[in-house]
Amino acid sequence: ENVTIQLPVDGDIEEGKISATITGKDNAPMPSDAEDGKTNSLVNPDGSINLGDITFTEPGEYEYGIKLDSDEYDIDVDEFTIVVKVKLDEATNTLYVDGIVAVDADGNEISLEDLGLGIRKREEETSDDSANPNTSAKNYAPAFAIVGATIAALGCATRAIRRR
Repeated sequence: ENVTIQLPVDGDIEEGKISATITGKDNAPMPSDAEDGKTNSLVNPDGSINLGDITFTEPGEYEYGIKLDSDEYDIDVDEFTIVVKVKLDEATNTLYVDGIVAVDADGNEISLEDLGLGIRKREEETSDDSANPNTSAKNYAPAFAIVGATIAALGCATRAIRRR
């Protein structure tokens, strides 16, 4: 079954700007392209993550660790665990995903909305010196040198006039 989770995000995320590493816990089934119990995906602009095509062979609850990473977005909670709940439809004798929840630090099930991911576009970093070049201390250095030289020259001129 193709398993997708929906992360709560405000607005759209730029495509391909947040990656997700998915790790199966306690031998949870993984997609066929997984290596060493891990697979990678990208967070879609709507906040969804496709975990891949996973074949569940029996009903149960399966845990997966999710690690988000981005160079362009700040993420308050970048690692979390989800539980995929798989049930058996006895009428058709098929397995289906009945729900996906997150797990908090105490092991309690919570909704994905309650994770508090805090995904937001990273602001361009500027230092105080470069934010306004007219007030930068390094820009005052030539002015201080000129003022200092002028004062020194006036001091020499004043002494020369007094000696006369």
